[in-house]
Amino acid sequence: MAGGRVLRSGATYVHHFEHGGWDANGLDAAAALRENERRLFERWAPQLKDFVAAQSSNGADVAALRARYWLLDLFFRHEK
Repeated sequence: MAGGRVLRSGATYVHHFEHGGWDANGLDAAAALRENERRLFERWAPQLKDFVAAQSSNGADVAALRARYWLLDLFFRHEK
């Protein structure tokens, strides 16, 4: 919202030795991921929808946008 860009990189990896962070704290990684995604999309859904609408009005194909932006693909899978 402040005009910055969010980047995701597959070039780095954080490894918690023997899954210590999750296991030691008794956390369900899959449930935590679902909850974090739910919160992310609850917060950013209007902006993502506006972005897709603006791109579509300029001739962009939604399938191409989903292929280009991993976050949009994840968002639309969540919308189902």
